[in-house]
Amino acid sequence: MRIDSAETEASQRPRLLICEDAPIERAGLAYLLRLRGYDVCESADGDTAIQSLTEGKFDLLLLDLSLPGIDGFDVLRFVQKQKPETRVILLSGTSPEKIQERLTDLPGHVLPPLLLKPVDPEQVYDLVEMQLSGQLDNLNCQTPAESENKTGDQFSHN
Repeated sequence: MRIDSAETEASQRPRLLICEDAPIERAGLAYLLRLRGYDVCESADGDTAIQSLTEGKFDLLLLDLSLPGIDGFDVLRFVQKQKPETRVILLSGTSPEKIQERLTDLPGHVLPPLLLKPVDPEQVYDLVEMQLSGQLDNLNCQTPAESENKTGDQFSHN
């Protein structure tokens, strides 16, 4: 029996889901990451992202926090509870202060890295590589509620 090498190669590539409501930004990120050899799926809203995550396995989710309908914070809650093996990178054009206000009600999990828009394509690629390889696992960012119970910086090294 002959195994198709293209099919085998595709199954070995990391599978990414980009959840971004801005079509140009989503297409640009997808194009960049496909050029780098990733298997990329796209979603324009939180509902579709949750459906895709439920139906398939993804190694990484690039998640815009401001989405129509189910927003990125709700998608992040879903991932943390239902798909904890899926790594996440947050994307946002909102100020970090406003994002932090919304993070207080998240479960007590480690927060994913955040890229503020507009994003630099090389920075996205580097962060995707670091997140997939586990290089960011030793840097934990606590939720604001957790950091209020501790002294010192919001970032702690394991």
